[in-house]
Amino acid sequence: MKLFIVLILAIIFMGPTLAKTFSKQPETQKKRGLFYRLGRRLGFGKLALLVVLLFAVVPTALWFVVR
Repeated sequence: MKLFIVLILAIIFMGPTLAKTFSKQPETQKKRGLFYRLGRRLGFGKLALLVVLLFAVVPTALWFVVR
């Protein structure tokens, strides 16, 4: 009985993947998010530095200025 349930679940989850594999339609291009596009444009190292500056250095500097 457990094997039957596992097979049914495998068919449900693998069905769309198999259908895409054997279909003749070209696969659509994935739309990427803002951080992915920024990473491709600036480079992921610069993007990581920008995130660190945005979330660590800028609030600390603002806290010292306001205080």
